[in-house]
Amino acid sequence: MEQRARESWSPEFTRRICGFGRRSKHLGGAGLLQAGSSVLEQIDCICAIITSRAWGSQTEEALSLLRLRLTPYHVSCVLKQLGPSSLFSALNFFTWAGKQRGYRHKVTTYNLMIDLLGQSFEFVAIQHLIKLMRKSGIAFTDVTFNTVISSYGRAGMLQEARTTFDQMAFLKCAPSTFTYNLILHLLLEAKMVATARETFAVMIQSGCCPNSATLSIVTHGLCKARRYTAALTYFSSMTAEGCRPDAIAYTCLINTLCKVGNLVEAFQQKEEMLRQGFQPNRYTYNCLLAGLCKMQMMNQTGNLLLEMVNAGDSPDTWTYNILLDGFCRLRNVDAAKQCLRAMVKKGCLPDIVTYNTMMSGLCSAGQDNSAFELKAIMQDKGIPPNIITYNTLIRYLCKMNCIDKAWTLLGRLREAFGLFCIQRNKGLRSYTSVYNMLMEHLQHYNRRPLKEGLLHDLITLVNCMVRKRMCS
Repeated sequence: MEQRARESWSPEFTRRICGFGRRSKHLGGAGLLQAGSSVLEQIDCICAIITSRAWGSQTEEALSLLRLRLTPYHVSCVLKQLGPSSLFSALNFFTWAGKQRGYRHKVTTYNLMIDLLGQSFEFVAIQHLIKLMRKSGIAFTDVTFNTVISSYGRAGMLQEARTTFDQMAFLKCAPSTFTYNLILHLLLEAKMVATARETFAVMIQSGCCPNSATLSIVTHGLCKARRYTAALTYFSSMTAEGCRPDAIAYTCLINTLCKVGNLVEAFQQKEEMLRQGFQPNRYTYNCLLAGLCKMQMMNQTGNLLLEMVNAGDSPDTWTYNILLDGFCRLRNVDAAKQCLRAMVKKGCLPDIVTYNTMMSGLCSAGQDNSAFELKAIMQDKGIPPNIITYNTLIRYLCKMNCIDKAWTLLGRLREAFGLFCIQRNKGLRSYTSVYNMLMEHLQHYNRRPLKEGLLHDLITLVNCMVRKRMCS
């Protein structure tokens, strides 16, 4: 059996895998590639052998039969072709290559292998390679650490990313602007504003110059953390010091201005953006539309939408959700319904935000039947309700406390309590106000002749509140 397996990796089989004929001339008298074969042909042949079957001793034997003078370029290209989908084979090839006579890995090949491992979150293997680099005396570059920090960031491992960043000083590798941008982005995404400020100060002190990407990252991060004033101050100070904004930075600034309600400045920055040669994109227009809707300036959205379309950006689901929210804030349900129909007609698929916004608007307009019908339509389309869906309906049902409709409301109250139970069973977190409203209405009916089971509902709710530790 083993003999047959060995025979399958005969020189003839290797020739067939690599796509060369039986009469091909040998390199150096013993190789299997044609004389004068290009480096790309050699790389293709290596990849063909590796991908033809699972890695093993026979794979190594077949590669050895090629008698190639392996270079870091060969290894880099093979690793790129194999990619993360063939991680095990890539790592084995990397290890095999490092043992070949006359070959020595460079920092570029290590970086590529670390990147492949990082895409699969193989952090133990990454640390092993870093130890090998130190042992081999290979000088680290910022690219090595950028790759590791990015991988930790994608995995949500912020502390490990910070530790890697701090490790750079110990290994005498200076962070680049790109490195600082990475760590600033991760810190601000985690809303660690104070730590981000300290890191930015270190960046300036070290002589590392911020760029337009830094400007975008910090402005956007501060905006996400609701530090709008700090974001605007930072943007102004950085541009005053000569940091030229790019399209992304302008969009981040416009978004921040819209968040604080300074629409005049936001539209002025859009014009400045155009003067600097940057075309606003769909995200930029959506930020401006959201600002108009927030300020209930729906009459000005039409012109902006027309400008957006003329610029080559069609409205997307987010655009329509913004408009729906604006109409619902004004309790213009008819306009919201018309907007929803236009959305579907244009081929934009409504999402959970679309349905939740419409249900909230319908409930505010007293169209509860339409709200529950919309919930059923949403579920029929395979979109499950979320915490916002349930809370919207629970709040509405609790507010419908007309005594003249006592029996009907009791049925609706039980339906609301049924929704509450679904929430609890699905492990969704309810807001304290929802518990309080349910309690208030159950107590209200407790002062009237109770139907069988209503007192049990009250006891169940109290027990749930105790378990949730939401009782004072």
